[in-house]
Amino acid sequence: MRAKKPSPIQIGIDVDPEVVARWIADPIAPSCQIICADASEFLEVYPADRHDMVYLDQPYHPEVRSRARTYQHEYNEREHRQLLKVVTSLGGRIMISGYQSGLYDEVLSAWRRVDLAAGTRRVRRVESLWMNFPPSARLHDTRCLGADFRDRTKRRRLSLARRVGALGHNERDAILRWLADAYPEEVAHALGSR
Repeated sequence: MRAKKPSPIQIGIDVDPEVVARWIADPIAPSCQIICADASEFLEVYPADRHDMVYLDQPYHPEVRSRARTYQHEYNEREHRQLLKVVTSLGGRIMISGYQSGLYDEVLSAWRRVDLAAGTRRVRRVESLWMNFPPSARLHDTRCLGADFRDRTKRRRLSLARRVGALGHNERDAILRWLADAYPEEVAHALGSR
């Protein structure tokens, strides 16, 4: 939650009181409400609507774990099934991360799945994201755009900022006019979101 662009309302949920205490001691964002609860139980009564975005980073399914126990509070097969039952009945956009598993692929077969290389330098694994919504034509947050670290937009943006900053006023004005003419919707959207 610290890495994403803040939303007007954010709720961080974890069942582990120690994790919740760390989140409270080192606040995630001013708009983030921290709740100590089981996500499945919380979401079962949460009135999610079509404007909500729910991201789940639950303990991974036991069949895909490299170690039997990683967290203080794990999910067993029954708890994973219950969580999937709850989230598939929610309104709004849902994104779930985890390692590919038969259960998740079966229950979320109608959802879109994107696989991403993840892990440490020693161990590389493929992490999956299951989403119940189509890809967006416009990104909410472009700070981490790119195929890998070297391809991140941040580097390109900094390089471009240096080059544009070195131009004279008339040259910058010409570029701005060209952008507004060539990409009127994107420019209007970018200016409206500030």
